[in-house]
Amino acid sequence: MESVMKYARVALVAPPLIEQEAVRIFVIALQNRWEREARVAARYTLRRPLLEREYVAELEHITAGDLHRLEKYHLECLKKVETIVRCGLTSEWALPVPGCSKCTWLIDKRIISLSGWWVEYKERTIAALAKRTCGESVCTRPFLGEALKYASKCESCGQKDLLNDLSEFSDRLAVEIERVISTVKLDLQFEADECKSQVT
Repeated sequence: MESVMKYARVALVAPPLIEQEAVRIFVIALQNRWEREARVAARYTLRRPLLEREYVAELEHITAGDLHRLEKYHLECLKKVETIVRCGLTSEWALPVPGCSKCTWLIDKRIISLSGWWVEYKERTIAALAKRTCGESVCTRPFLGEALKYASKCESCGQKDLLNDLSEFSDRLAVEIERVISTVKLDLQFEADECKSQVT
């Protein structure tokens, strides 16, 4: 019986099920006090806006506090990835940054400022991450296509073939987004319950 349960827990957080049923799996994991599975499912819930999800009956089995903690997790993740986009694009992981010398100001191979089409790129990136707070959202073909449209507004950048450079940059940005999300701690209430029971 134990091996069946172990198999079920592994299957629960494996694609494609976790990609389609993240909220439902999060609730099931909470109900069963499966910390690892709850954290994996919470991470997958970031791939869709929390309030735009379809209702799942399993939500009736968690508290408003549980849902609040999941919403708080979403907001904290979004806040951290917004900081990357607003301030972190000048970090070392971002080099080299696609664009001309007008759009990317460098001194000693360090980015000092991004301007031109990068301003619009940053705002569109934040909007995309608000809908899907995951690295994958900055690597899709439609997203990259839009970014190339912004770049074409600059005479110098518009004459370059930026697709490969922008794809490589987006891949690095996606890795950084996932790294930062992994630093956000999800508060699971049953952790606090276990501490209380140990005290009494």
